[in-house]
Amino acid sequence: MRAKRSKKTKKKEEKKDNRILEYNGLKAGDKVWAKYLNNQIIQGVIDQFYPKDNIGPAAAILTDAMGFRIVLVSDISKEKIKKSRNKKKRP
Repeated sequence: MRAKRSKKTKKKEEKKDNRILEYNGLKAGDKVWAKYLNNQIIQGVIDQFYPKDNIGPAAAILTDAMGFRIVLVSDISKEKIKKSRNKKKRP
């Protein structure tokens, strides 16, 4: 009788973290405010950066209310952003 074959064991490969965690003076983990679609102001924590995005350098922000959002780095501020009001012209 033949002996049973032993199973081949696969070695687990270590996953490399290729995320960009620092860009333009901002770091992952920083609490920031940003202008989102329709000039909506959002607040969250930076997760990672995408400097080669097709629109421009961007960042992924984790917000409490909406989850992950991608915003342009140019629209991010470390200080609270005030909404601008539309002033009506008087005749």
